[in-house]
Amino acid sequence: MSTQNSNLLNYNKTQWGNVALLAHLNYDSWMENMTLVLKAMRVYSIVTGKPEPQALDINYADWKTHEAQAATTILLSCSLDVRVYVKGLRNPHEMWHTLQQRLDNTTTLIGRTALLRKFRATRHQID
Repeated sequence: MSTQNSNLLNYNKTQWGNVALLAHLNYDSWMENMTLVLKAMRVYSIVTGKPEPQALDINYADWKTHEAQAATTILLSCSLDVRVYVKGLRNPHEMWHTLQQRLDNTTTLIGRTALLRKFRATRHQID
């Protein structure tokens, strides 16, 4: 397998471009990219649990289709190591929240500790 093909295994290909798979260290960039993709798909309001006013006009079957599209997009954008966190979940809002709780460096003790170490290392380089 060529290097180019093996690198593509670390990405979820969307019609809006390739999105790096969510791993333990790239939550911030993944979240930013996935937010844009989900907004382009017009399903971000379903993911955040805040339906837009016009979403009330969509019939239930269409809404369920959009919900499934959002859940599929989120799942397929996760590395195998991260998928274990959302295994069995089908609600995109629950998936999004679970991934945030597990991997967002600003909400986990390990993440905050890593950010502090990074800050201290940067500060020492400046001094």
